Amino acid sequence: MSEMENWTGTLVPINIDVSIELWLKNHYEHEGIEALSLYESLAEFEMSERGEFIIHDDKLYRCVGFSNANSNIASRNTNGSIDFAVEFYNGGCCRDEAIIDAVDKLFKKEAKC
Repeated sequence: MSEMENWTGTLVPINIDVSIELWLKNHYEHEGIEALSLYESLAEFEMSERGEFIIHDDKLYRCVGFSNANSNIASRNTNGSIDFAVEFYNGGCCRDEAIIDAVDKLFKKEAKC
């Protein structure tokens, strides 16, 4: 059943020197995670099924500290991580889409400054 969901947490940037796809492949192998074959890429699998990481603008972020929220906002911390709070109807979008929307708004706001 679809319902409203509320989440807060922090996106911690992960500095990688390989493609996101290769990094995820290595991470999954190390952790013993088997990706579902119905997805075209590991990035799609991660964003659709797992939610440990968020991929935005070819950057990889680890999601940490999830809890309940009641708005769609994001703010950048001095260490480069991004705090977020999102509220969404899970019949209309998923948590990752709501987080990316909040991060997009933050990046647009930062670009204006």
